[in-house]
Amino acid sequence: MTDLAWTEPAPAVSGLDTTGETPIPWSAKASKDTETPSLVTRYFTEASRHPVLGERAERKLGRQLARALASLRTALGHPDDTALTLRDVIGNRREEELDSRRLRRCFRIAEACRQRLIQSNLRLAVHIARRHNGRHLPLTDLIQEANIGLIKAVERFDPERGFRFTTYAYWWVSEEVKRSLKRGPGVVRTPENMVDDLRALNAVQQRLSSELGRTPEANALA
Repeated sequence: MTDLAWTEPAPAVSGLDTTGETPIPWSAKASKDTETPSLVTRYFTEASRHPVLGERAERKLGRQLARALASLRTALGHPDDTALTLRDVIGNRREEELDSRRLRRCFRIAEACRQRLIQSNLRLAVHIARRHNGRHLPLTDLIQEANIGLIKAVERFDPERGFRFTTYAYWWVSEEVKRSLKRGPGVVRTPENMVDDLRALNAVQQRLSSELGRTPEANALA
């Protein structure tokens, strides 16, 4: 068995330059978990390919995301004081359906910032999900709920409030997992505005299942 350990990254990264970004270490040591580790280990390893952001990079991405969303809100007629996600702002429009080059650029910037923040914190989501493993929900469900919490954190992050994104995301992910445990098995929610994000995140898990040559049963992962 392996214990995939998550630790807080060192906060010394300049802007968006990935040079010198600190990888999250994970150690192979004895674990009391009853899960079959192969799929989760591979998922974690796949997520580890995305470098961890330092504090300055987090803030820069958060500010770029906020500016891009503000521009889209104004251009598409949404009130400035309304806290809207990217999906809320653009509705069902695709990038090519936005009617100006500037709006399409804002959309690309917003989407890129969101994905960067999500991808660089996937290991945090897995780490929190595994802490609650063995409590009447399959680990796959816990990871999905953790990913929902991570997406919520990205959508709500305000870098001007002085929090590290990792600290902010830790709270959101933990709360989402705790809520799922209170709801119990068979009641895993997938909000409509998160379907696309979860589809992209779960694609990694599906590919790893294919590499294993089988679809793991939920009770084998729990």
